[in-house]
Amino acid sequence: MTTFISFIIFVSAVFSQKIQGKRTHELLEPIAYNRGSDRELVAKAEEQLLNTLSLLEALVDDSNQLQMEKRRNKFEFIRFGRR
Repeated sequence: MTTFISFIIFVSAVFSQKIQGKRTHELLEPIAYNRGSDRELVAKAEEQLLNTLSLLEALVDDSNQLQMEKRRNKFEFIRFGRR
């Protein structure tokens, strides 16, 4: 029983520590408040979101093409055997 309690305390201590890792670079530049109008800030945020959306769509398209190529290669191997 004491072993179990010790284990629980150890696990909670490990998970309660703050993870100190390398800072990841963000894809989006943070919006700096430059005392501009709200419309400018909203337009800049919208532009960043749309750019990120187009980047994500491009990544999805690339991954779909790679999956289709792998699938095609798999069936060619099954059909024709090893070359």
